[in-house]
Amino acid sequence: MPKLGHITPSKFKAVMTKGRTKSQMWGQTALTYADELAMNLIGVETPDISAPALEHGNELEPFAIQAYEMENFVEVVKVDEPIHHSELDYVCGTMDGLVSTDGIIEIKCPFNPLNHFKNIMEAEQYEKLYKWQIQGYLWITGRQWADFVSFHTHEAWGDNQLFAHRIERDEDIIQQLQERVPLFWGIVQQRLNEYLEK
Repeated sequence: MPKLGHITPSKFKAVMTKGRTKSQMWGQTALTYADELAMNLIGVETPDISAPALEHGNELEPFAIQAYEMENFVEVVKVDEPIHHSELDYVCGTMDGLVSTDGIIEIKCPFNPLNHFKNIMEAEQYEKLYKWQIQGYLWITGRQWADFVSFHTHEAWGDNQLFAHRIERDEDIIQQLQERVPLFWGIVQQRLNEYLEK
């Protein structure tokens, strides 16, 4: 788990959210996350959300890793401790695994089989939900590619129970993160200071 009060790639999509008008640099999703981090920094944790879909993913992830290793003849190194950005110590993340010397793996085990179908066809969940997260992991680790893996156990999928899309490092997206994440951390610090002055 990422350390309390650190910006994590799983929340980079929120960080990149802008307001509804051009003059609003930060959307409500970003500002809410800034408040959560400020709260974490004073020692109050955000409660974990448990849902059937999350529990489903946690249960299947080890099987997905095993299937990936067998299919690709590689070993996935599990990441147990958060990896920190080399320069921004308030940014860290825990990806699902490291592959070889240049890759990472990010596994999704969709509860809804339609999401697995769409992941197979066009990596839909990557584009809609996980682009900032996965590119953020590549930014933090300095690695060059990620395998975005979708795993669903229904036997009718046949050989497509496990399907991986190779995602290359995108320097344009990473540049956007490099510019915006430190500014966002400034908002977190501002909210923390406002609280401490109360």
